Amino acid sequence: MPDILDILTPLQIGLLFLICIVLILFGILYDRKELKKIDKIFKSKGLVIEKLKPPYTFKNNIHIPSRKSLNKGTLAFPIKSELNESLLIFKWAIGRKPTRVDHTWVFSYKIQDKSLPPFILKPKNFFLNLKKTIHINESFDEKYLLEIPGKCDEDDEKKIIDIFKNINLQTMILSNYPISIEYNGVEVFYYRKDDNSKLELVPEILGYISELHNKMLEIKEVI
Repeated sequence: MPDILDILTPLQIGLLFLICIVLILFGILYDRKELKKIDKIFKSKGLVIEKLKPPYTFKNNIHIPSRKSLNKGTLAFPIKSELNESLLIFKWAIGRKPTRVDHTWVFSYKIQDKSLPPFILKPKNFFLNLKKTIHINESFDEKYLLEIPGKCDEDDEKKIIDIFKNINLQTMILSNYPISIEYNGVEVFYYRKDDNSKLELVPEILGYISELHNKMLEIKEVI
């Protein structure tokens, strides 16, 4: 079967390349136009998208406890808040297969509370069911597993359990299922695994996350 380039004349090949270049430029301009439109919506909510060049990835020393060292994935689209300096939103992209990349929006708050040990709260799955985790109560444990990585004493463990034993907090977490909550000793992270939500939906998702985070802080202050 003859190669298509052998059939086309030099003029036709030139036109083909020109069309490809025009389509690429159009795609870039369209993406920039859409990003500007979204940027206006974000600014009205006090959110600022960091100015990055494509593919909009950034390097940071962010440490999510469950983030694997051999498959960290890339962090992209950092978004800051003019209303809350402790908030950073970003996209965590992990490649599961050559043809499949999962995008997860992560909402991170700095709380720098040394009185709490690092912890991981995740929805159950087959592999998590096999891990030894902290028991909270029957109804919550049906959906979630809580893990404290590393060593901690009984008082630290009790503080974490007391936070998640709160029925109001459990109700909020379950209403946002399958949300995960992780804490590394400095930052707390809220995210839904494989959440491929579009960028423009971030402010709406933030509304639910903010309510959940405020409830976490409220409970933490009284334990």
